[in-house]
Amino acid sequence: MPRRHPLWSEASTGMTPAPGLEKDGLEKEGPDYIRETIRLSDELLRSHTVLLARKNIHSKLELFRIIRLDLDKLTHALTELKSKPAVDVLQDFFGESADCHAIGRRLTGSEIGHVGFEIHEPLSLVLHGLRHWIEQSQRLVGANMQIRDCMRFPASLAFQKRVAAPAEIMRLWLDVEGQVLMLELFDIHRPVDPVMAESPKPTHRNFHALFRPEATAASHPRRLSALFAGDEIWHYAFHVAQPEDVRELHAELQRLAAVHSGYFLPYAEPVHNEHDRSFHTKIVRHASVKPDSVRLELEFVTQYR
Repeated sequence: MPRRHPLWSEASTGMTPAPGLEKDGLEKEGPDYIRETIRLSDELLRSHTVLLARKNIHSKLELFRIIRLDLDKLTHALTELKSKPAVDVLQDFFGESADCHAIGRRLTGSEIGHVGFEIHEPLSLVLHGLRHWIEQSQRLVGANMQIRDCMRFPASLAFQKRVAAPAEIMRLWLDVEGQVLMLELFDIHRPVDPVMAESPKPTHRNFHALFRPEATAASHPRRLSALFAGDEIWHYAFHVAQPEDVRELHAELQRLAAVHSGYFLPYAEPVHNEHDRSFHTKIVRHASVKPDSVRLELEFVTQYR
């Protein structure tokens, strides 16, 4: 008799996912997908034991859940990049508190530059799960998506001081149906237990949010808010032409925060990250500013040439 994998249990009807996996919707999958998921989890646990232990991830079930949460966040972040113009984000963020048109004129384009957020698996694992996710999207919905490029580097000292932990960043460029979209993934070296306890139940590989948006137009904003409610560093980033634009925007945003308690700047001065030569400032809006909203921040960034 073949050896049963620990993530399987035997029922009268045959092989079924072990208790715990069915709570995440894995029982909806066929055996081929489940075997592949188990194989991938096994390999990653063996090859990245130390990195996962730093996050307090020790079992296949914990790893599976955290990867699904990260991919769920990735899906909805890409949906924002694909569908939302910069002016809409500025207007929603500032409302009548700032001159959105004046800020918009400083931007180098009409689109969002990138969306940044915390992921909970170590960066060394990200591409493994992402490639598997892309393969499934191609098989199930005929998605046209591929990894175009990636760049990994330490977070700035100012950011690491802000989160009180070592941190790394991965910039990830994805070609999604001919449109190149960029994400900035932050790996903060700390246990994921609080995230696991408070995060919403993962959805089942929600490809429709990205590739069939008409089917999820109503649910996407709610899901976005639920996924990022506990993420204190998630942000929309906009590119400006030169460091002087960043400095001037920083001064303008400081004046706004001085008269409006709903906003604050996380850094006293613009931040230069020598590892990627970026130069940026950020402003944070408290959730209380707008009903039914979450804490959010904007970044204005350029490159030193």
